[in-house]
Amino acid sequence: MASPVRFISLALPLVVTWACFPSHIAAIRFENKAGAALVQSLCNESQDPDFCNRTLATDPRVEAATMDGLALISISLTIDQVQTTSDSIASILGQISDPIGKQRIGVCQADYSDALRQFQWCFLFVGRQGLLGCDR
Repeated sequence: MASPVRFISLALPLVVTWACFPSHIAAIRFENKAGAALVQSLCNESQDPDFCNRTLATDPRVEAATMDGLALISISLTIDQVQTTSDSIASILGQISDPIGKQRIGVCQADYSDALRQFQWCFLFVGRQGLLGCDR
């Protein structure tokens, strides 16, 4: 079964997106660089600050990223985690002979495949529309 850290990684882009919309002045913030202080603040608010700091805060692209860029980075990191977990599930599925076990792992595989498609769509959407369009 996938580790809880991988499940938490699914929430990272949502935390970043949520943190970008606390008020009507959020639009102004998109013009500024994300900066280490903001990333640290976002990580502290996440469900797993240690994981966030190990992944997002240490990514070299973050320093020069705008808020939209930060969202793209976090979505990209999440896609990598979901893909890795999906690959692991496929490997585990090949090792299971029990029909009920296969069915259960198959459900996980379908869920991760769906999550991967949704995060890939989100990456494309944010890349084209920016975060300001995500609330529509």
